Amino acid sequence: MIKALAADRQTLSQTRVNHRHTFIQVIACLFLLFSVQLDICAKSQPEKNWLRISQSKEDEKHDMTITNFGALVIGKKMVGHIDLTSLKSEINGDAWALDFGGGYAFNWDISLFVSLGATLGHNSDTSDNIAAYYPEAGMVLELSKKLGLIVTTRRYHHLYEEDEKIIMMGLVFRH
Repeated sequence: MIKALAADRQTLSQTRVNHRHTFIQVIACLFLLFSVQLDICAKSQPEKNWLRISQSKEDEKHDMTITNFGALVIGKKMVGHIDLTSLKSEINGDAWALDFGGGYAFNWDISLFVSLGATLGHNSDTSDNIAAYYPEAGMVLELSKKLGLIVTTRRYHHLYEEDEKIIMMGLVFRH
């Protein structure tokens, strides 16, 4: 019985290592994509540079609150972002992470965008490293030349034990 439990623990541990290795490969590919996106945005002289502050709220399904603070660059057809993220959860503990991603933007009176992103961070309560990736869709509504509202939705894959669908709202400031 004890040998069977030890074998199950070893199998579970090896599965986690294999999953983390796959996540690291996916995140490396996303980081490469993000680097290319930023290069393209920089060359096309981005139209809009924003400072973003956004937050999600807890609900019945999710006990997690996510707060982002970072930069959002929207070019003619490209978008890129990099954020410092705080993840607070009663079940999983508190974590700090770096979010980055890139994708396509549609600029009208309201800027719409779809992108892929990745999260790399550290959970200080459990002393675990976290790695996740997500598709994101959002919009930026300019209220004035210096102020706007942002609404995004993300579906985090493999953030903790399950996938998380998050809706975030916040402010953007142009400099």
